[in-house]
Amino acid sequence: MNIKFLPVAFAILMLSIALFSGCVAPPKDVVPPAETVTGGEGGFSSSTTNSNAGQANPGMTIPALVAQATVYPTRTSTPTLYQTQPVFTPVPEDQVCLIYKDSFNMTFQVKTIAKSFDLKNPPMYINYTLTNPFNVTGTKISQSQYNNQAGSTISYSYYAPYSYFEVTVRNATTGEIYTQDGFGTKYDQNLNKTIQINTLGQLLIEMKGFNVTPTVGFWVKPSQNLNESVDLSTTECETQAYVKRLNQIGPIFLT
Repeated sequence: MNIKFLPVAFAILMLSIALFSGCVAPPKDVVPPAETVTGGEGGFSSSTTNSNAGQANPGMTIPALVAQATVYPTRTSTPTLYQTQPVFTPVPEDQVCLIYKDSFNMTFQVKTIAKSFDLKNPPMYINYTLTNPFNVTGTKISQSQYNNQAGSTISYSYYAPYSYFEVTVRNATTGEIYTQDGFGTKYDQNLNKTIQINTLGQLLIEMKGFNVTPTVGFWVKPSQNLNESVDLSTTECETQAYVKRLNQIGPIFLT
């Protein structure tokens, strides 16, 4: 190479390096916009712009917990129509009427009387009152604690242990016993009692006793149990609460 061309070649090389260095300058740091604060009466508000908002952090994974779904269908609501119900005036549900009453002389022999009734609207109440129960009476002389003194005479009276009255209410078809109660033997010694029956259907009511004189009455609600031919104005009717207390106020049946 000719020595006279060396300065020219060196100048060309230095110019090329300078031009290349100007085109490939190092990147400048990106500075996020500063937080903007605006003042106002009664308070302040701030807004911050984040260039990475909504983007996952590098190197992190998102678990697949949310599945694809279908938009919930929009349903058109149907307006509710309210109808005015007719007003009825039913027979008071608290009222019961006396549909049967009779007295039986069961003094000298065991006697059984059976009645049936189709109970369509419970409850039914059976009330009985016992009059002239057979009593065992007598006197006895008590022994004195002193040998030289006579004992005193003591009178006694109690219901005969073999006197009894029993009411059995059963299903007229199957014979199943719904309830059973009464006076004496295996029952208590109450002379007045009210028995409540809550099972509807054809009932068979058996009344059995010995050495007693019972007066028995049946009470039912007039609604559904009594037909239209029954004149309630001439029928004895009371509240259920009153009938339930009949066994507490003594004999209640009038002749």
